[in-house]
Parts: sequence; C-alpha cells; structure tokens
Amino acid sequence: MRSARPVDASATAETPRQVRLALQRKEAAEALSVGVDTFDRHIRPVLPVVHVGAVRLYPVEALEAWLAANARSTLELSN
Repeated sequence: MRSARPVDASATAETPRQVRLALQRKEAAEALSVGVDTFDRHIRPVLPVVHVGAVRLYPVEALEAWLAANARSTLELSN
C-alpha cells in the first residue's frame, strides 16, 4: 500500500539548474559582495563587457577570473 504523503519531486529527480552566463552591473557587484561604486571604480574598468542596446553585460566567467586573479592568501595580507 502506498503512503498518502505527497512526494517531493526535487528530492527524487534532478532539477535543471538555471545558468546565468552574464550579469548586469548591479548583479555583478552583488555577486562579488561589493557596492556598485566599488565595482565601478575598481573592477568594472578591467572587465570585458557585452553591449546589447543600452544594456551592459559582464560575463560570469570574467568575474570569476577577476576574483581568482585578485585573491590573496591570509599570510600575504598579514605582511
């Protein structure tokens, strides 16, 4: 006899993950946990940008690369 409990479909089947390939300025700043002003001043100038009409998109791959290139170990920061 089957249980009367509803089955959570997400627990039994893989759900396709929504993949974002590029982010708008505010989203990119939020993804890096910085303010928009900090993003504009220190990060945006060195990133590639995709122009789609008035919209500017920053590739997630470029954000990840910037983060990796600018990461420092805790030991480096203490010197």
